[in-house]
Amino acid sequence: MELNFSHGVTRFYPTTVSASIEQLKKITSKFQPILSIAGIHLEGPYINKAKKGQNEEYIYPPKIKDLKAIINDYVKLITMAPEIEKFFDCVEYLKRKDIIISLGHSNGNYELFKKH
Repeated sequence: MELNFSHGVTRFYPTTVSASIEQLKKITSKFQPILSIAGIHLEGPYINKAKKGQNEEYIYPPKIKDLKAIINDYVKLITMAPEIEKFFDCVEYLKRKDIIISLGHSNGNYELFKKH
């Protein structure tokens, strides 16, 4: 980690891949920030299957109850595709939790992106 500082990296966010809710819950609950690690970036499972780049077994629409199970104070960033079912149902919850929503792994267009 100290090597990060020598290269000017003051903080970064380890990134998960799409996984089951139980796996993500295990990761987020055991996370401890150290040195330059500022928080967790959840990259999936709420992405477009056409842009998956991995096994689609763990790609599905978001549910508030699942987000509540996996999100804690250490989750700072989540990548989601806005065209997936129930995306907009979760935006307000994520905003209240001060989580940055990164639009990615998406087939969405500009009109969809500016919708919210």
